[in-house]
Amino acid sequence: MGNYPSMGTEGGTVVGALELNICYDCPLPCCQIGGPWNNCCADKCCPSCCPGLKSPHGAEWEAASAGFEVFLSEAYTTAKGVGGCCTDVFKIKAALDAEWTGRANTYLATHGLKLEVCAFYTSDGKSSTPHLVLQFRKASAV
Repeated sequence: MGNYPSMGTEGGTVVGALELNICYDCPLPCCQIGGPWNNCCADKCCPSCCPGLKSPHGAEWEAASAGFEVFLSEAYTTAKGVGGCCTDVFKIKAALDAEWTGRANTYLATHGLKLEVCAFYTSDGKSSTPHLVLQFRKASAV
């Protein structure tokens, strides 16, 4: 699965995405590579994975990324606090959109970016897998 075309609702030029690493708290070392917002499959740390979401890139992201770490930490804390034992990504999305997304976008706007929180499930017909994705795109000129 890739992030082109945009999976979000706002379109625009997508510069990448970060997916919540749902197994980050698992004791297996492979689950903790790269942190709680790691695109493990896209970053090739898991050779058995299919290609994943492309991590954010470009000049705007490079300028914004260091200052955005505090927002990612806060988003992970929120996700763990409201997601429950089965990681209800729709509940997490609602909580992030209610209090976090606006503040994150205010910061990102200073670097010409905007994000959208996307929540969805994929299924192989036997089980389903939750996904919570922060999709970044270039902000539109107004």
